[in-house]
Amino acid sequence: MDRRRRSVRERLKLWGRYQVGFIGSYTMGLEMVRLQNQLRHAVDETVLKVNSRLCRQLEEQYQKVREKVEAAAGLLREARDSDAAIEEVRGGIEKERTRLLEFLTQEVQENLRSIEGSAEINQLIDLLMERFRKLADGTVESFQIVEEEDLPGREGEVPEEGELKIAPVRAVVRAYLEGGLTHRLGDVNGIMLGQVRELETGIEELLQSAGFSLGNVVVELREVGKSPTDLVPVALSRLQRALEGFQGHYQKVLEGNKETEERVVKEVADTARLLRQLVLEETVREMRRKIENRKEGAVRRRLRGLRQTDLSRERRRPAEKEKPSEPIESLPQREEEIAEGEAGRAEALDYEGILDLEGELSQRVPFAYRRLFRTTPLEVSEFLAGRSGALGTIETACRRWRQERFSSVVIIGEQGSGKTSLINCAMEQKLKGLPLVRHRIDKGVLNEGTFVQLLNGLLDMQGTDLADLERKIADSHERRIVLLEDLHRLHLRALGGLGLLKRFLEFIDATGGNILWLISIEQAAWQYLDHIQKVSRHFAFRIETGHLSRQELEGAIMARHRATGYRLGFTPAEGGREEGQESLRRAFFDRLNRASGGNVFSAIFYWLRSVEGVEGDLLKIKPLEELRLEFLQALPLNELVYLAMIVQHGGLTAEDFTAIFRIPQGEGRTRLTHLERLGVLKREGEIYVINQILYHPIVTQLQKRNLFK
Repeated sequence: MDRRRRSVRERLKLWGRYQVGFIGSYTMGLEMVRLQNQLRHAVDETVLKVNSRLCRQLEEQYQKVREKVEAAAGLLREARDSDAAIEEVRGGIEKERTRLLEFLTQEVQENLRSIEGSAEINQLIDLLMERFRKLADGTVESFQIVEEEDLPGREGEVPEEGELKIAPVRAVVRAYLEGGLTHRLGDVNGIMLGQVRELETGIEELLQSAGFSLGNVVVELREVGKSPTDLVPVALSRLQRALEGFQGHYQKVLEGNKETEERVVKEVADTARLLRQLVLEETVREMRRKIENRKEGAVRRRLRGLRQTDLSRERRRPAEKEKPSEPIESLPQREEEIAEGEAGRAEALDYEGILDLEGELSQRVPFAYRRLFRTTPLEVSEFLAGRSGALGTIETACRRWRQERFSSVVIIGEQGSGKTSLINCAMEQKLKGLPLVRHRIDKGVLNEGTFVQLLNGLLDMQGTDLADLERKIADSHERRIVLLEDLHRLHLRALGGLGLLKRFLEFIDATGGNILWLISIEQAAWQYLDHIQKVSRHFAFRIETGHLSRQELEGAIMARHRATGYRLGFTPAEGGREEGQESLRRAFFDRLNRASGGNVFSAIFYWLRSVEGVEGDLLKIKPLEELRLEFLQALPLNELVYLAMIVQHGGLTAEDFTAIFRIPQGEGRTRLTHLERLGVLKREGEIYVINQILYHPIVTQLQKRNLFK
């Protein structure tokens, strides 16, 4: 009887647990709906309200301008039909021209500048992030849930014993709102500013056209002696075309305003379903982590038991000569073993001499052509593709900084994605004439004293530490721009390897009023550091030199090619069917986009590698052949981990490498040399970096093995 009672109680507990889970699932669904409604309200009160107000403001300016231009056209018609003296007519037109130009420059352009610099537009994302933070804070932290598939399949079945899933709602909501949604809406204020600039462009064109049309009538009436009947029709025609052009710009403003509204509504729509899906996915991952942790705990307990048993046995044995223990991460210890394994792998995997690939280009590609297609960073913006938005962001940051607002910028991108080219072109286009210093951190710095010496040299100051330097910057009141490249070199994934980076980020916050910081960093390092330290909080603007689209990639290649003067001919594949040049061209760039992954460096390399030869002024391009990289797939997991660390740090010295993996320095150098011989690493001074030719396929392989996101 007691056993039966216990069984009934256990069953009731299980059913009670599942009842709690069902209530939790239902309540979580209601919470998601509530959150979506609050999110819509927050967006209505911020983005959509500002966008609507902006539309009304620009419409007001448009209507005023149109009325003034039509009034000027009306005066011209009166002058054409007037019997007054020529001098009187000329004087009236000249006064109208002056009034119109003063109105456009002193009133309309000033109003547009005021709208463009308004806080509600420029601080829109800050306001949105604050609203999102409050929404996330007000969300229930977690729910105990059960899903339908966790229940018994047939009536009368008793559910098996098991834990309810914990759905971490608040954490997922915060990550989605402050990360995903904010990132996707991050350029909304830029689109709004684009509406203002579109109307400003229309005003500029109208100024030139109206000023010339009316001014030409005045000059010819005074100096040539023509009659208003001859001159006015031409001026009216020009003025009408100018007004139509201005209306065209205003139409683009309306389209941009509508696009902003539609985009925001689309992003917010269906939030409840999406958040529920994200929460459930994170719930499953959390359950798996718990299971893995339990397994690891059981293994560790078993190992401890085995060690205790072994220790007891050792105590009963005669003492033996001690041997040094090996670190857990150890690989083959002797260099000759590694060399032997390397040779065998090269033969088995058809390793094709990656290090000599660049040298092959000189045999087929003209020197002048290779100079235009060099893979070093661009110095001018002529060939910069897909970066107009990034340059606009830097311009906006400069304008905010002049208003003494915190405007630090971080430029994020993988190796070969064009971070340095963007900085070069920003200096040429947007930062010219401004007080500016630039430095690239070319090797790892973890010591504050060493880093302060570097900053002292850049800022022409004598600080003893970052705190002292911060005070000196505040006291000097001197304002300047500091371009600091490769921020990732201030951290190391080893004990104590984040201290300097943390202090420097706080230093950026403290000095942002005097200094506009423009920082670049490797994408993999950013993802890691933002995950563990939330480094994005220290920057007002984030620029990602992500992968170029297929069209942008073709544009970047063809812009360089057109400058060479060569005609272009695509040859069909051997044994392939005859196709027209346009078809061959499309097929080539489709494959180039896939092979390069949108990386500019890789695309240029593959393009040069596809040059078949030159016949007169015709450059012949053969079908693209991707590198044979089977050996990457066969790299053991420990070597992939080494490559992941090198990618994340943007390169490592042997000393830093051994600090991360806690192995002797000689052994660390041997392992790096091994990867260098394979061609996956290149040595730049003391630093081992990923071979740029292989960067994209290596990262792809790391992602497949779940070593990168």
